[in-house]
Amino acid sequence: MALPLLGLIRMKALVRLILALPFCVESHALDLNAEAEKALNNLSKQLQKSKVIKVGPRLFNRKVTPQMAPKPDELWLGFVGDSSATGAASHPDFRATFAGIFSAATKSLNPKERLISPIRVMYTTEEYSFGYQIGQLLRLPPDRIVIAAEDGAKINSMHTQMLRLLAVGSPTLPPVIFVSYMANDICPKEVFKEDIELFRSNYAGEIQKQFDAIAQLPPSKLGTKIYILQPLDLVNVLANPDLLSQKVPLESHKDVTCEQLRAGTFGNDFSKFMQNSLRGECPGIFNLTNNPGQHLGQVRTLQDAQAEVLNNAITNFNLRGLRIKMTLAKSPREIRLSAGDLANDCFHPSQLGAAKIALQLMANELVSPK
Repeated sequence: MALPLLGLIRMKALVRLILALPFCVESHALDLNAEAEKALNNLSKQLQKSKVIKVGPRLFNRKVTPQMAPKPDELWLGFVGDSSATGAASHPDFRATFAGIFSAATKSLNPKERLISPIRVMYTTEEYSFGYQIGQLLRLPPDRIVIAAEDGAKINSMHTQMLRLLAVGSPTLPPVIFVSYMANDICPKEVFKEDIELFRSNYAGEIQKQFDAIAQLPPSKLGTKIYILQPLDLVNVLANPDLLSQKVPLESHKDVTCEQLRAGTFGNDFSKFMQNSLRGECPGIFNLTNNPGQHLGQVRTLQDAQAEVLNNAITNFNLRGLRIKMTLAKSPREIRLSAGDLANDCFHPSQLGAAKIALQLMANELVSPK
């Protein structure tokens, strides 16, 4: 089968790329646990801190010169979305402690920059995101991995973030863009109280608005392929016994389970404050109810509605005949996470979880199954 990237990379370069890939397997035979561990071992040897380009409210995390701008026929990757694409909380040093959060925040910022938010529990390290790991698997240098995603962002930021990709000096979009919005659009508690058809209508309206604006952006000379990721199965994230039993550090405790953290009743007042702060990242999803089964059903219904809207909108977008094409990447939702795949906030993907997302995309969307 032809690869989806065939129209983006010249044949000779494509052959070199395939030969360089560490794997090319049938998707159903992929052992994500083993492959993710292997990928992380390789990544730890290659990690180049502060080399990936982060384009956000602070613009750049490092100096970008005109000489560094991607060439018109060069492969480079853009990443748009929320904290699922930034590497938020994935750093293994992240700790849910006051001291740990302050240390993480200061490490994430240039000394001359002000803290964007006074209460920020994320430790955003782009080098641990699934996007950086895809770039590594494709043997791309870090300055060809451009992350415009923002913690806390919703789908109404999609077009704005794509505009930021142009800030690296390219007159066009990159040949390949990944869009990942995991849960922020269904995080408010109010979403769970409104009629599902109203939610579907509002979500579809915003998606249409964003797609209309994206259609006006200049595509790469090679054409631009946009992969819109279907989010991880949040019911699996919330109810998977392996994840509930995953142990994370919390304040002075080293072995708090994710189930205990999400309940918000473990330990002393400081510990409970931290637990409530972490759960407050997404109050609708982590809402404690007397009917957890019904709540999980609502989460599934909302995610199904989002997937249906995206699928229809992408189909209609591609009928425009533009040199910007979209694909709904469904494989991430099929990942069954294991203990260790969540970060120490028990919500975001860990470095290992991000590796599984990268490998899943490589095996199913970027590299066609045999």
